[in-house]
Amino acid sequence: MNEPAEKNHLLTDVLAESEPLDFRASLLGETLRLVRRRRHLRYTRRVATLVAALGVLAVFAWRRAPHTAPLPLATHYELVRTQALPTTAVIATQPFGAERLVASFTSAATLHTPLDRTLVPTINDRELLAFAAPRPAALVRVGPNAQALIFPDANTDGDSL
Repeated sequence: MNEPAEKNHLLTDVLAESEPLDFRASLLGETLRLVRRRRHLRYTRRVATLVAALGVLAVFAWRRAPHTAPLPLATHYELVRTQALPTTAVIATQPFGAERLVASFTSAATLHTPLDRTLVPTINDRELLAFAAPRPAALVRVGPNAQALIFPDANTDGDSL
């Protein structure tokens, strides 16, 4: 009986005689080329993944960073020197006493109203509207004890107040 190692050796010898001489070299070359291509694709995929991840991180960091406009650069400065005003140009004020009355013209009239408020007559709504007689007017109640006298525009058609 033949050993398995002898069978493999015999099979290799038989097949080696029938194949062309450069077949084994071309087969090995093609296998190496495919292995190199796979390795190159794996390397390219890793590098592309790393570049994409760094790009995403850069965009995220750029969006999170505060964006401020650069300050304009001043190109010209002007030195301003200040000095105190002369004493003749300074205005000073002094308070007057309550008994001293100052008017800007001589014919100033002083109006005194009585302290008793019952002397002022109270008018009703009809009398108030009579004061505005030449113009159209309306009295509008805006609350329980509040009214408003409204003068509508003369150019309106009368539909709104």
